[in-house]
Parts: sequence; structure tokens; C-alpha cells
Amino acid sequence: MTTVPSTITLPDTLSSWPWPRQVNPHYEEISFESAQWVKSFGLFSPNAQVAFDRCNFGLLAALAYPLLKKEHLRSAADFMAALYCFDEYTDQGDEAFVRQAADAAKDALRNPFKSRPEGEMPIGEVFRQFLARTVPICSESVQQRLVETQERAMDGQVQQCVDRKHDFARNSKDYLAVRLHSSSMLPSYVIMELDIDVPDEVYYHPLLENLRYWGFMLICIDNDIFSYNIERARGQALHNWVTLTALERNVGIQEAVDYLGALHHRTKESFLEATKNLPSWGEPIDSEVRRYIDGIGNWVRANYEWSFESRRYFDTHAAEVRRTLQLTMLPKVVVADSQAHWAPRPGEVIPGLETALNLVPDADYMAVKVAA
Repeated sequence: MTTVPSTITLPDTLSSWPWPRQVNPHYEEISFESAQWVKSFGLFSPNAQVAFDRCNFGLLAALAYPLLKKEHLRSAADFMAALYCFDEYTDQGDEAFVRQAADAAKDALRNPFKSRPEGEMPIGEVFRQFLARTVPICSESVQQRLVETQERAMDGQVQQCVDRKHDFARNSKDYLAVRLHSSSMLPSYVIMELDIDVPDEVYYHPLLENLRYWGFMLICIDNDIFSYNIERARGQALHNWVTLTALERNVGIQEAVDYLGALHHRTKESFLEATKNLPSWGEPIDSEVRRYIDGIGNWVRANYEWSFESRRYFDTHAAEVRRTLQLTMLPKVVVADSQAHWAPRPGEVIPGLETALNLVPDADYMAVKVAA
């Protein structure tokens, strides 16, 4: 049994990251259009729709892709929203339901101009419309990479569901093998290529493969630390690197967070050192590679900024948490509607939960099977 402290101290991971915050100038217009597009599918209950709106995925797209043209940014915003829709839509489903949703979405990506079967769950149509809008503004190679990497992402989501349903905790190595895909970071990198041309022989160079992976590691560490509080409160923290580190190393939650903070620092050094020793392929390829690497570096910054600027993880306390790096642990609650992050039942708010800064959680922690 692991005791969870009442507060944890977050690592200051990006204070020296050389990529500054940037936001796409088309943010407000595209964010509104994309949000209205999602609403048109009627995927969410009223409470869940509020949760979606507070996440502000249009802002994430604008931060992650600050240089994209207007039509490209629309595809990026739709993709960020579609990923959330799939994640939340399948969050409470069993393995069969998640597989069905994944199969529908994968088929839609393979056939973006084919009407979806009558009666099919709407997630297929979400991904179909996204790709149908994107195909005319991307190259064939980008379309292929996008489809292939997102198919693997959905397979990772199915595996995550299987692990969750069996209360199965992976070791860190196996977790990262799943998370690399289930996070959808690889297809999110592909979105950068809507206006960047990196030839295949360069795209698959070991250096760029390493930079993609290290960027994923940096984002994963920040994301798992930031999301741990809510995921634990919802009883869904087994697929989180903080939990797995605590179990694997037999340490407390704060020690696990500190360990991941140190790993973030080492990974950051590896990333920055590699950017200083780039091979040359000649122009204009070298300039495109530099833009691509800047895009990965910017994604790391974008994820961090969005985590505090949206209300997905810290709700109304984001500014205070960012200033102090002190995060109060939420009490464990049973959430019937997976998108109602702060309520034990849809529409019921725990008194003081939105504003209290000194909540003390329960002391128990879930017993789990840990992979060898």
C-alpha cells in the first residue's frame, strides 16, 4: 500500500528550454470553428461538453503549430479534438467497445471519402471528416504517415484499456512501448509536415528518430506528472508513469515525481546536444530539417503551456500551481461520467473542491499486479 501525500512539489522542467511560447495568429477563429464542428456530432452529455470546452484543444493546436497556415491549423485543431473524443468516448468502455471504436476510426482513416455505415458509432465519422478535410492540403507521404501512426495509436489505446480492466501495471520499459503510440504523439508530429517537406531517407535517419522519441519522453513526463492528480482521483492512474515509478522503485509519490523530473532533465540534455550535431544533406533539406526539429522542440513547450493555460489538469488553480509548483492532491471520487472530472456523479459538485487549497486525500492506495 502506497500512501499519497496531501501535496506534491512539481519539477520545474522547462525553465531553460530554448523554445519560447508561440501561438498561431489564426487561433481564435479556428478554435471556434473546430469546437463547433465537434459539437455537431453530439458525442457528449452537457457536463461532458463543458469538460471538453474547458480543455481548449484549439489553443493546444495553436501553441503546437504556431506557423501553420489557416487551413492547416484547422486540420490540426480538428485532429487534437478528435484524439480527445476518441480517448474520452472510449474511456469507460470495455475492451470490445474500445476495439469497435478503434476499428471504425481506422477504417474511416483508410477510406476518408466513403460514407460510414448506418448505425455506426459516431467516432468513425469524426475521423473521416478530419482526414477528408486534410487530404487536399497534404502530400501523399504525409497522409500515409498520418494514417499509419494513428492506427498504431488506436491499437495502443486498446491495449491501455485491456491493462486498465485487468488492473495491470506495466514496468516502465513496457509502458513506454505502449505509451509512445497511445499518446498519439507520432501522428501529432506528422501534422507539422503539412507545410514541411522532409524526404523519407532523412525522416527515418536515426538522429531524427531519437529526437522524436526524446521529444515524446519530455512530453510524456510532463503530461503524466500533471495528469496524475486527476487520474488518481478518478481511479485511472495505473496507466501513468508516476504510479508505475512508485511501484517499480518502491518509493512514495513525491520520490517518483522527483525521479521523473531528473529523467526529464537528462533527456532534455540529450535532445539539446543532438541538435548541435546535425548532419548536412544540403539545401533546401537542411532548412526543412531544422524547421522540423524546431517543431518537435516547440511541441514540448506547447504541451507544457497548454497544461497550465487550459483547465484540463489544474482547473482554476493553474496560475497558483505554476507559480508555486505545489499541487494539492484531490480526494478519490467515483466518477460515473468520465468527463466530469470534479464530480462523483454527473452534475454533483463536491463542496469546496473547486476552491479549497488544503484538501487531504484518503490514505489508501489501490493494490495492483505489477509486471515483472
